[in-house]
Amino acid sequence: MNYVETGKVKMLFKDFIVVNEDSLNAASAAHCANDQKMFWEYHETLYNNWNGEGTGWASSKQLHQFAFTLGLDRDRFSECMSQSKWKDLVLSSHADGRR
Repeated sequence: MNYVETGKVKMLFKDFIVVNEDSLNAASAAHCANDQKMFWEYHETLYNNWNGEGTGWASSKQLHQFAFTLGLDRDRFSECMSQSKWKDLVLSSHADGRR
């Protein structure tokens, strides 16, 4: 029996910034992808393309490329990222994880 599908259990995802600015940018980008119903696909792409701490793997250019490769709307994703739409949520989620 799948408890999530039956509604008996709710799955909750929290961001936790473990490295540096790359983590914050990647988490924000995943939430921007979620605006287009592509969170898990983007999340998987991030993990598959992680290239080590402090390598710049989550540069703005690279995060946008991931989005475009997945077929996300370029304008919507770019606007979301440039406005730092989800930064406060990511930081709040991180703070929850530190408690």
